[in-house]
Amino acid sequence: MEEDGDFVSLRVSEIQSLLSQLTGGTCQDEERIGLLAERILQIVESLPSHLSNPTLSGQLHVAAVTLWNKVVFKKSDASLSLSLNAQLRHVALSLVFLCASPNENSAQLLKKQITMAIKTGRAWLECDNPMMAETSLELANQCWLRLSKSYEEGSVPTDTLVLYFKILCSQIEAFFGIGNHEKAIEMVDKAKEIIGTQDKDMGHLSMLCYNCGLQEFQNEKHSNAVQWFKESYDIGRGCNAVGAVKQARSLRLLAKSYLEWDGTSHWQKALNAVGLANSEHFHLSGLFLKLSILMQYVKQKDRITTAFNDVLSHPELSLDIGSAAVKLAIENKQPELAFNALQLLKQTMKSPSDRQALQQLHLELLLDNGMFGDAKQLIEECIENHSRSDPLDMKTIQQFHIILWSQASKSYDKEDYDSALDWYRYSLLLFPSDASHDKNIAKLQRNISNCHIQMADLNKAKDAIDQSLLHDKESAHSHYLAFKIGVLVNNTEQALQSLQMMMECVQDADLHGLVAMSAQLAFENHNRDVALYALENLVQTSSNQQQVLTSLRCLIRLKLTFFKNEDTPSNKLVHLSSLLKYTELASNHLTECVTGNGPLGLLSSSQKDEVLWFSKIAWNIALEAGDYYKEMMKAFDICQKLYHLLPHDISIANRIKTCRLMSAAAGLQAARQTENKDEQVIILKDVLSHIQGCREFINSRSIRGGGGAVDMSPSGNSILSLLCLYEFETQLVLGSPDAVHILDVVKASCPSPDPKTYENIAALAIRYPLRDGSTALIVKKSLQIAIDLHMNTNPRDTEKLSHCTHSLVDILLANEYSTDMSAKEEAKQILLLTYKLISEDKYPEMEIAWHMTKTWNTGIYLYSMMRLQDAEQWCSLAMKFLPHLSKTLCNTYQDQMTSVYTEIIDKISLDAQKHQL
Repeated sequence: MEEDGDFVSLRVSEIQSLLSQLTGGTCQDEERIGLLAERILQIVESLPSHLSNPTLSGQLHVAAVTLWNKVVFKKSDASLSLSLNAQLRHVALSLVFLCASPNENSAQLLKKQITMAIKTGRAWLECDNPMMAETSLELANQCWLRLSKSYEEGSVPTDTLVLYFKILCSQIEAFFGIGNHEKAIEMVDKAKEIIGTQDKDMGHLSMLCYNCGLQEFQNEKHSNAVQWFKESYDIGRGCNAVGAVKQARSLRLLAKSYLEWDGTSHWQKALNAVGLANSEHFHLSGLFLKLSILMQYVKQKDRITTAFNDVLSHPELSLDIGSAAVKLAIENKQPELAFNALQLLKQTMKSPSDRQALQQLHLELLLDNGMFGDAKQLIEECIENHSRSDPLDMKTIQQFHIILWSQASKSYDKEDYDSALDWYRYSLLLFPSDASHDKNIAKLQRNISNCHIQMADLNKAKDAIDQSLLHDKESAHSHYLAFKIGVLVNNTEQALQSLQMMMECVQDADLHGLVAMSAQLAFENHNRDVALYALENLVQTSSNQQQVLTSLRCLIRLKLTFFKNEDTPSNKLVHLSSLLKYTELASNHLTECVTGNGPLGLLSSSQKDEVLWFSKIAWNIALEAGDYYKEMMKAFDICQKLYHLLPHDISIANRIKTCRLMSAAAGLQAARQTENKDEQVIILKDVLSHIQGCREFINSRSIRGGGGAVDMSPSGNSILSLLCLYEFETQLVLGSPDAVHILDVVKASCPSPDPKTYENIAALAIRYPLRDGSTALIVKKSLQIAIDLHMNTNPRDTEKLSHCTHSLVDILLANEYSTDMSAKEEAKQILLLTYKLISEDKYPEMEIAWHMTKTWNTGIYLYSMMRLQDAEQWCSLAMKFLPHLSKTLCNTYQDQMTSVYTEIIDKISLDAQKHQL
């Protein structure tokens, strides 16, 4: 217990120290004051609910009251923020309740505590913190319960009930702010029980419910709003402080809440509410609301007519409400009511602005009901009066223009061009006769010209567009229409001149779209020269990158059409060259765009789309190039340059790799076809460049796998092998001494090459023999490696393996009459391997026969040279192949080979006998 007392004393001392800082005037910083207040509240929470030490309690109570008074003073001179005012009041309140004895039921003390708690709660509400407000108000409520017990039932003094009423009203706001609708309504019910007939309190509670309802209505919580407005009205009935005007306002909002909540289900309740509102206060808004409900849900003509007349005959009728009533009738298909209302409004509204607004409304009504003749008569009267004695104000003229242009547009869409022209002409008559450089007139004349173009009256169309250009010579749209007319009348000179003027309108945002339309129009009218000129001129002269790219798109589309429809090879090549030129220009412009944007990863979405489109086009051009391999190589090169502009994810990296490879392949084919040696050298050097670029790219970090290792998937390995083959062929044709190192290059570049790579190396070396005589060595090594790879493959492809052994044996025994036994020994080892394979696997019969024949012929040659032992070995090996031939083939060779072999054996025996003698 002693330890607890020491703890409390220390904490109270700390609180007193903090309070002295708050009340001493030394602390002026709001953030610092807030931190001190929070610390005091933390300490209070760590203490018992009430202090038992009267000395400490008394000291702390005095300090708390001092803080409260200081806050009240600062609040009065507006030197505290709302949140800090609430926070400090809450500190003082918490300390007062900490110091108060739970057994103290003095009415005076409890009333003071209730007052402090209510004011603290109000302070929290003022700074929009209903949760904290409810905390303070709950303390007030607890004090009230203790206070009420000191009175007999029904004898609570009025001033005490007023305190309770204030608690309840503040709790209504707090619970409402928290979002606890049910609890807030419960507090309303309690408040209604105690207010009796107190007019002021009834008025306050009614207004409080109205404000809650209004907020719920604005937040679209219409079912809640209904309940609040009903409460507001019920409480305010018979209350002079509320009055009929406010009651009617609550009822109108109640009706609107019903309609917004579910008009189909609650329209009758809404109608009842607005009827009651009108009986309370005959207000124009209520009459209009009643009319709206009747028109939308009741649809009884007599009731609607009565309600309509009530609105229009109201002494406070305004133009806005009158116009709204007319529009309401139009929306609900009641044209007769609308027209009658208009006539009545025209008699009632006397000011010029009101009459003009009604003329505008009348015109809309006539047009909406298809009464075009009457509408034209009305607008003609307005125009005539405008030009004479009754000028229209600018706002009305603008509205007339909007209505007339809208109607003209509808007629144009229906292909009723005569009618559209009529409405546009009326609009034109509303402009001042001396107007100049008016862009609206320019646009109007363009619309008129468009109508004449659709009617094939091109002379009038040209007159209208000439007028348009007088008012706005910088309009690309006007020059476009002039261009269109020139194309349609087949006046190429006029078309080109208008096109040139249009392209000078660089400030027009729609320019590139108009240029594309111009090219398309010229193309559709079989004037391809104009179309191409339009686009090429824009590409050459425009400084707007987007315009250039759009024009290049159009040019490419046009040229692709020409290219695909062309059969003459020379013309086809011309179109193909143009396509490459345009695509390369696009690549250059996009590179400039990217360079201007900094790192490649910062491409805009539209720029990425452009790069992808042109790269796709370059790829397709390459595929469409056919036998034009030089152009194909260039197309693939452009394609990979475009892909380089994009961030190098795995997909883009693979495309770049493929384009590089295809460029090299196409270049090789182009070099094979050309007869010009100088041109061939140039092409082959480009091929080497593509090969090197592709290899470097494959080895770059952009397509490395985990841990930084180069991606060596089967497809990636195949590309590396192809690069080696292309490089080898290029070096062979160029006569480069580096060709001899091909096997080292393959070993370094391809960790897992397939046998086919070495077979192709051998074939290329044979096709393009090196001058230094190293061809045979390359061929032999390549074929030997291929054979070894085949031998290690599972399952083994014996057919491909037989071709390799065939080729290697053929190379080694190319000169059957040579005395070079080392080559023959190598060949014999291959033949022995072949025999082993024949014994183990199914082997092509013709290859068996070939190997047998080659072996036999070598043995016969050695026999002719009287090298009997060597001859016997070769012929013996050849004889081993015989059983693996078909019976027919075996019979063909067997007798003769057996005879010769026997002869060789006999001579060997004879020589042996002579040697012994």
